Amino acid sequence: YFEQLLQEIDAENPMRALLERDNTYYVAFENAHVLTYLQEHFDENTTVSHVGDLEGVPIWKFTALKDE
Repeated sequence: YFEQLLQEIDAENPMRALLERDNTYYVAFENAHVLTYLQEHFDENTTVSHVGDLEGVPIWKFTALKDE
């Protein structure tokens, strides 16, 4: 079911989706392990920003800063 849902929303790779999809966020108290993974496997210039809270749990947005 989960894999089918990811296909339907065009987000087969949830980690990549955190960087590539504008409306994809990470909701958790900690983000360091996800940031490290994204930097090691996708883009070393990835940053993370706190964009809000959901019932007291932080919402994070990851951004890959492209070299210009």
